[in-house]
Amino acid sequence: MIAEPERLIKEFRSAVASWRIECPQIEHFLVHPPHSNAEMRKILRDDCFLVYTFSMPSTADVLKVGVAGPKSDARVLSMHYRPNSAPSNLAKQLLASPEEHARLGAEGLTVENVGDWIRQHTDRDFFRMPTSERDLALMFESYLRLRRGALFENFSGKATLAAAGGLPDFLSSGTTFSGR
Repeated sequence: MIAEPERLIKEFRSAVASWRIECPQIEHFLVHPPHSNAEMRKILRDDCFLVYTFSMPSTADVLKVGVAGPKSDARVLSMHYRPNSAPSNLAKQLLASPEEHARLGAEGLTVENVGDWIRQHTDRDFFRMPTSERDLALMFESYLRLRRGALFENFSGKATLAAAGGLPDFLSSGTTFSGR
């Protein structure tokens, strides 16, 4: 589970408001292992974007952050569990990073069992917002990556922003969260 999700939402909404942009309600949902498609289908809606994370329940380390648009059920329900289902997914990234397996308690991962391991060993946080707010959903995805990090993301946004003259106030406040 991501540490302090309601605080993350509040800080994001505050930052967006400071830019004189109206931010819609962001709903948070948590799915503990084992993930079931039935439970995740309850979160999906055709009129919403989902920003989602995979994290380790014991440490709150974030493994992956993503966004799924309306009618992207497969992105939420199956693609991250099957390494050959999409160019970028958690299963493929786990298999490509054997140096992380011991730390994650994921020894012995194979193409055949990686999906089951993800379902049994990770939490999934979902942040839902209306489809009319596509740009804000993408901003929130980036915000989560910047604030929480993600083990399997090639995202150097903090370094890029710092090189460009600094981080926005809500990212450089020095506030940190437990975990990653």
